[in-house]
Amino acid sequence: ALEAGALVLADRGVCCIDEFGSIRKEDRTAVLEAMEQQTISVAKAGIVCRLKSRTTVVAVMNPKGALYTQHETLAQNTGIDTPLLSRFDLIFIMLDNVTSDNRRDENVASFLLQRSIQQGAGYDAPRSGAGRIKSSSSSPDGRWSIEKLRNYISVVREKFRPSLHPDAAELLERYYRECRAAAADPLAAGGPVPVTVRFLESLVRLTQAHARLLYRDEATLADACAAVLLTICTVHGLHMEPDRSLWEDPVLSDFPRGEEADREFKDRQGRLLERFGMRDRLGDDSGDGGGERRGRCRGFRRRLQSAAPRCRRGAHP
Repeated sequence: ALEAGALVLADRGVCCIDEFGSIRKEDRTAVLEAMEQQTISVAKAGIVCRLKSRTTVVAVMNPKGALYTQHETLAQNTGIDTPLLSRFDLIFIMLDNVTSDNRRDENVASFLLQRSIQQGAGYDAPRSGAGRIKSSSSSPDGRWSIEKLRNYISVVREKFRPSLHPDAAELLERYYRECRAAAADPLAAGGPVPVTVRFLESLVRLTQAHARLLYRDEATLADACAAVLLTICTVHGLHMEPDRSLWEDPVLSDFPRGEEADREFKDRQGRLLERFGMRDRLGDDSGDGGGERRGRCRGFRRRLQSAAPRCRRGAHP
């Protein structure tokens, strides 16, 4: 009998893999095929077939020897070949450094203690039945429930196929060329992952995903800025940023809310565009966090409610 594995069962969903560095070599080959061709090939016990695996892979692992060495490449630190590493759109290095800044320890302790004191305080909060959204699908501070967020993502993923605005395409091209030049520099620190065409494809996917998140079918310059700023906080930014003025440690990142988040994004966006000589392209809607976003999102509520019953449980973009 032929039984589907995790990648096949997660078709059109998300497959989360823990201890990614401990999986067998043949399993890594299957993951590479799934991320490259969106299929899994099977040839065993007289059965030859190809199964669909249109899956988003989220993987976590520890470095070899539980110690990350700054002067070594990412492939050397992880023991994973570069072809597989290059398939990931985002790679974050999260180091547990002991410093005088105790924000991370405070955040971790508060989260764990809150979950212990208050039932359902974490991401395991109770859900409503049949995938439907409760009337109280938002918390008092305006945050959406996991169920409502899942249904919203299901709607925008099917509805939109964003095209790139010329300004967005130009910014992605300039950032790609900058990273290529930095990777070719023999004095570059570490040289984490080779910057190939796949890196540019990742930037395009992230830009389009941000446009979908804001419920529109055109990826604007602001969407491209969001994708570049996110990429800067990954392993590429850690090793290739000229002055790290836009790089932010993902371990110590906080999440401002409301207008403060919009102001922070506009500030970082302005500095990024100034760096590439594109500050004059910045329009009045550069933050994409105000009236335009709220206006576009008004129309999704009815569609969201009608789509909720057919959303598969556990399905993510």
